[in-house]
Parts: sequence; C-alpha cells; structure tokens
Amino acid sequence: MSLNEKTYVKLFSCVLISKGYSKILLIDIQRKDYYSFSTRYASILDALETGILNSQIDTEFNSLISFLRKEELVFNTSEPWKFPSINTALQFRNTISNVSLVVSDHTIKNILDKSFIEILDSLMIEGIFIHVNMEVFNKVEEVVTHLSTCVARSIELSLSYDIENLNFYKSLVQKNPRINKIYVHNSKSNTVEKLYEDTFVVYSTKTDNLFKKTRSMSKDYLQINRTLALESYHYHTYFNRKIFFDEKGDIMNAPEYKKSFGNIKNIRSTEDILKIVSSSDFQKYWSITKEKIAICKDCSYKPMCVDNRLPLPHKLNNQEWYHKEECNYDPYIGEWK
Repeated sequence: MSLNEKTYVKLFSCVLISKGYSKILLIDIQRKDYYSFSTRYASILDALETGILNSQIDTEFNSLISFLRKEELVFNTSEPWKFPSINTALQFRNTISNVSLVVSDHTIKNILDKSFIEILDSLMIEGIFIHVNMEVFNKVEEVVTHLSTCVARSIELSLSYDIENLNFYKSLVQKNPRINKIYVHNSKSNTVEKLYEDTFVVYSTKTDNLFKKTRSMSKDYLQINRTLALESYHYHTYFNRKIFFDEKGDIMNAPEYKKSFGNIKNIRSTEDILKIVSSSDFQKYWSITKEKIAICKDCSYKPMCVDNRLPLPHKLNNQEWYHKEECNYDPYIGEWK
C-alpha cells in the first residue's frame, strides 16, 4: 500500500455487529466466536463496518482499535468499498429443514416404513432429532439405521434411560456416523462424555420429559454459524422450517405449539406433508423475529439464540410479541442469572 494512499480501517465482512440495550457484540461467524463491548463504542463500530479513515479515528479509541487488530477483526485497506458487508438476504432450498420425532408404539410402524424415508428425502431434510420411548427401546438400532439412510446431514438421538454401556453408544455412532449427539435420560449423573472428535453423549438425571418443558436459556445454548445468524434477521430460529411428530403421531410445528395438523398415519406422500406445512396456521411463528419480541429486541445475543419459548401476542401493542417465561439473561443490566 502506497504511503500516499488513504488508509481505512474496516471490519472483516464475516464479523457481524449485534446491538443490545447494555452491550454490543461483534460476532465472528467464520471463527465462531464473539466479543462484548460497551454501547459507548456504537458509533465507532458502525463506522468500522463501512470503513473509516485511520486519520479520523479519535485517540480515545486507540485501545479498542489495537484490540480489534490483535483479534484480527479489522484490516487496513485503501478501497473499503471493495469489501461490502455480508449480504443478509437468505433463500432456502427446502420448506422444512429439521424433523423431530418421538418413536413410540403408535409411531414406529410408520417411521420404519420405506415411504417415510422417501418423504424425508424429497423434502431435503437437513437434520433429524430422534427420541426413543421406553416401550420401543429394543428397536433403537433398527430405527437409527433406517433413518440414517435419508439425506439428513446430522442426527441427534435421545434415549429414555441409560443402559450404562458406553460401547453400545459407540457402536451406534460407528454404524451411523452422522450421529453427532446422544442424550441419555434417567442417568445417574449430569455429565458429558466425548465419544469421538465431534460426537458426545449427554447424560441427564432428569426423567424422560424432553418435549414437555421449556428449557431455560443459558450461554451453553448459544450457537454461532452463518445460516443461523442470517436466519435470525428474517425468521424465528426455533420455529422456522421445523416439523414435529409426537408420541401419538400428531403433526405439529414444534412441541411448544400444541396444535395438531394431522397424523403420521395419514401421510402417504410428500404432497400430504407440504399441504400441512404450507398453511399460514402451521407457519404462524416462523416470521416472528427477535426484533418483534419485547425484551428480546433489546438483547445483543439475538443472532446466536435458538429460543423455544412460545411467543404470545402483546395485549397493548398488536405489532409486538412477548414471552410468558423470563429468560436467564437480562439485556438491561447485561448479566446472566
């Protein structure tokens, strides 16, 4: 770079700015990390997003700029316009991205049917969450092997109780390498055990109530990836493009949205599923972004949060929603419970 050229300092395009009431986050979606800053840096961070002349940076921000350089969040350039901010527009190739299902006496016959795999494939499903009830536990291997034949890139498995046999869990993953997490309920401890490089067993002493309780949001549930971050600008990251089959086979958007839209026993084709999921009632919560929800709109963790609380229409503001249950993070004081 010539000494005569004007030097700009600019944020890398993979670094997103997320503003909250008490904090601003810089989220590096490429390295999957984030950094927290005081809101007093709002103006300088906004300027860095488009690029600011090095000579125009106030000396009070020297320590901030030094930190950003050290963490490789900014770079020097004489042509900042050649490095536009990330395009937040998002197009999906499929109507449904994730399927959650409960394998029970009522559903196992339909789930093990070859036509169910054909339907999942035609929907271009990306991920499957499988919960196996106690009464069909002896069918775990058959169910997982069957569902592993579909196009889904990842599988999470939930088991009703702990058989206390690590080799069994390892064998499941060896035979079905797309499994990345196994949840084991009614265990003797609350621990996490690493099976392979990217595969874990999560043990819980809690009873088998995975789909019956709203979880408490914590830092452990925050996720950083490009698709999730961009999705958060336009959709609800928990309800959008999801489908759930409960233990009776009833079809829902999610366990928290109790309305049934049909039953797995009556599904004969992809068209049957698409007719259900394309209805405005099924998609009721899909477009409710965090910006439309009271308190959430003031939170800087919006692009990383997958919140399963059901949004409720605000009684005093028909343009806004709210949650009945409190979150574990308070955006107004910037602290977790």
